[in-house]
Amino acid sequence: MIRVASVKFYLCVIIDLFSRKVIAYRLSSQENSSLAVKTFKDAYEMRGRPVGLSFHSDQGLQYTNQEFRDLLHSLKVKQSFSNKGNPYDNAPMESFFSSFKREEINANNFEYFEELKECVDSYMQYYNDYRPHETLKNKTPNQVEDDYALSVLSELSV
Repeated sequence: MIRVASVKFYLCVIIDLFSRKVIAYRLSSQENSSLAVKTFKDAYEMRGRPVGLSFHSDQGLQYTNQEFRDLLHSLKVKQSFSNKGNPYDNAPMESFFSSFKREEINANNFEYFEELKECVDSYMQYYNDYRPHETLKNKTPNQVEDDYALSVLSELSV
């Protein structure tokens, strides 16, 4: 939850666990299944409608809601959940939000939604393009994806 003046906003983020890349994110004044559904649809389209997906999350109402579960079922996406009360099961997301709050949100007082939106957009670009990750051997998410794409291309050309 992020405050803009006296209004609460919620950020839904979907990260690819392979590269730790933020593939989709949305801000909303309501934390509900609609926010999760729209964000998942964005991610699904951004990745070219892949098959054989698994979606892991905590057990928040937005992810256990029938609308969200029906969407995943219709796309043949396997859903898995963290154990209740165990944030370590969802460590990549916990780590992302911890860094995001520490590096960006806690340093700002937003008066207008547009300020928050600009800050979030800027951080997501920074996170994917410039922020090295220890778990990625100090590469950025986009570097990891670029390296993978090159390795696939080189295997195909052999």
